Amino acid sequence: MSSVDTEYTAILTRWHAQLPATLPAARRCYTDLGGGPFNRPQIPSVASITTGNRTTTLQAAMWVRLNVSGIRSGARPLGIDPACKTRRIGIVTQVLYFPLGFGLDWALPVVDQLRAIFHRQSLSSGLVQFRDAEAPDWVELPDDLAAGWGRVDCANAYWVTETV
Repeated sequence: MSSVDTEYTAILTRWHAQLPATLPAARRCYTDLGGGPFNRPQIPSVASITTGNRTTTLQAAMWVRLNVSGIRSGARPLGIDPACKTRRIGIVTQVLYFPLGFGLDWALPVVDQLRAIFHRQSLSSGLVQFRDAEAPDWVELPDDLAAGWGRVDCANAYWVTETV
């Protein structure tokens, strides 16, 4: 298995195993990494949300997208031997979409759980090493794209030790 296959397999496996229960398989978009087609959930109507069901109803509408970006120019040798292994870097971004207009208190615990998935993790016997999770990034969507959705990006840089 190549280091790229190992990298993506390890990242997907960890992501699926560690995602919170509030984001079941039907609300996970990873089509760029081999996942099937994705249909985002509908935003609940304001009339269906009460004080008693607010958190549950709104969390049931959240969905997450996984993006993995390898940075091609990031390879560096680990030593001076011409046959030494190299490392290259990449970034995993989990994009959380949630209904706007209902506050954020119910979404922030999920953001914290997403950040913890890759924070300082070592995968595939150390071939994939994650750094500290970055602070979440609120992304303003243009009005024509938002259509009632908010977005928070949770990025985490990593490096892969090349295997040949």
